[in-house]
Amino acid sequence: MAYDNGSGEFKSGGALSTQYLGLALKSPLVVGASPLTRDTSFVRRLENAGVGAIVMHSLFEEDMPREPMDAFAPPAAHDDFPEHCWTRPPQRGHAGTYLETLAYIKNIVAIPVIASLNCRTPDGWVQLARRLADQGADALELNVFLMAMDPNQTGAEMERQLLETTHRVRDAVTIPLAIKLNPYLSSLPNIVRQLEQIGINGVVLFNRFFQLGPATTIEREMFRTSSPHRADLAMRLDWLAVLSPWTRLSLAITGGVHGSTDVVRAIMAGADVAQMTTSLLENGPDYAQPVLAEIALWLQNHNIGSINELRDVANMATVAKPQETVRSEYRDAIAASAMRFTAEHRY
Repeated sequence: MAYDNGSGEFKSGGALSTQYLGLALKSPLVVGASPLTRDTSFVRRLENAGVGAIVMHSLFEEDMPREPMDAFAPPAAHDDFPEHCWTRPPQRGHAGTYLETLAYIKNIVAIPVIASLNCRTPDGWVQLARRLADQGADALELNVFLMAMDPNQTGAEMERQLLETTHRVRDAVTIPLAIKLNPYLSSLPNIVRQLEQIGINGVVLFNRFFQLGPATTIEREMFRTSSPHRADLAMRLDWLAVLSPWTRLSLAITGGVHGSTDVVRAIMAGADVAQMTTSLLENGPDYAQPVLAEIALWLQNHNIGSINELRDVANMATVAKPQETVRSEYRDAIAASAMRFTAEHRY
């Protein structure tokens, strides 16, 4: 991996190149779905900083106007300047802008652009997935939000709904599909196996739920999300270690990835890529450059020729008795927590 000293532009994937969802990436650092992609001026800076791919912010079905879908087909190119079709930043204010933004980003970067979709009806999933595929998305991330609020609906029914929705989208488009799951499924390994049988290409761990909290004033938003924290990474690494030994799906994590060490740990646990959002929002798109430089230096210092050599070296396949090991670590963690609390609260 090398950077141009003058511009700071990422010049070569080299040891950091990898694959995700069947797509060739120059690095394992992916921009997770976030407001960063709403500002197209940031996108090229992200590419130059070395990110392997960009996941756009989510398109919500509710944001689409009631006009027919055909109303958002790409505008015909003018005879005098055909290159102007999709070479200008999107200007419209309605939800159709998402489709325009996707086409514009595809026009200005060479790295894969992954659209993110969040719908609530079967027809919405299928129609918008087709539209995003037609608009040139390299892959599609299904941002599934399922929350149990009906006491008459079982967990099995909710999971069947998830699988049916995913199956319909898989039948509707040919581009690679990843599904962003939440960690509260009854059996995550079983769901992942069924998704693999459906033909899904990858799984993203995990969706971050918005939590209902009291508002201090009537104007305050009633829903808020918990702040991303490094502790979030531990749960994601644990599940990577569980899933990666037996599934052929591409695995990604999102949440708790703040620096180079987090990316390396994710790859070692079995991830193909690590998605970063909060640190890029806080530090700007150029923050990806030092993160990737640190990873390259770490590989060099440990005489590792490729990031792919790290994959799966710390998953459950390396443990002789996984269930016994997990239980033992659980007991040790409880004991350590109790001892720490006692030491800190002597009265």
